[in-house]
Amino acid sequence: MASPTVFPYGPAAQGGSPDNITGLAAGQAKVLGSVGIAATPLYDVTIAPIQVMTGTGATGTIEAYLVCSETPGATGNWEGNVNPTLATDQSSLLPGLRRVQLVNVITSAGSYKFPEWSVASVLGFMPMFFTVMIYNNTNAAFNATSTNFNAMYSIINYTSPPPIAYA
Repeated sequence: MASPTVFPYGPAAQGGSPDNITGLAAGQAKVLGSVGIAATPLYDVTIAPIQVMTGTGATGTIEAYLVCSETPGATGNWEGNVNPTLATDQSSLLPGLRRVQLVNVITSAGSYKFPEWSVASVLGFMPMFFTVMIYNNTNAAFNATSTNFNAMYSIINYTSPPPIAYA
C-alpha cells in the first residue's frame, strides 16, 4: 500500500492548503479537495481515519460525504454541483449527496475519528475523481488548532504489488 497522503485541503499542520477542516464553523460543510489522477484509473483509495476535534459546548453530529466525478477540477461534472476547489461553505448542496460516515458528538471539545473506509467498497466501483466533504452539524465551531485534526488517504493503483495472501 502506498504511503498516506494528506488531502489537498486537509489540516494545515499536515500540509493542507487551504485548511478546510480546522475551525470549521457550525452548520458548514467543506471539501477536503479533489483526489484522482487524470487518465490513470485507480484500483481503490483507502481513507484513513479522519480525526476532528469539536469546540466547547458542541452537541450534534459530524458527517462525511463522498462526492464523485469522472472529470477533474472545478468545471468537472461533480455530483450535486459540488466544487472540489472551493474553500467556502457548500452545506446547501448536501441534500441528495452520499453520506458515508456519521459520528455522534457526546463530549464537548472532544476528539472524534471516522472509521477507515475504502472508496471502491462504498461505491462498488472506483470513480476517476472524488472528494470528501465534512459537515459540522453541531452547534459550535471545530477546534482552531490544526494539530488536533487528521485527514489522509492512500491510493492503491494497478501497479501496486498485490496484497499478501495467507493460505
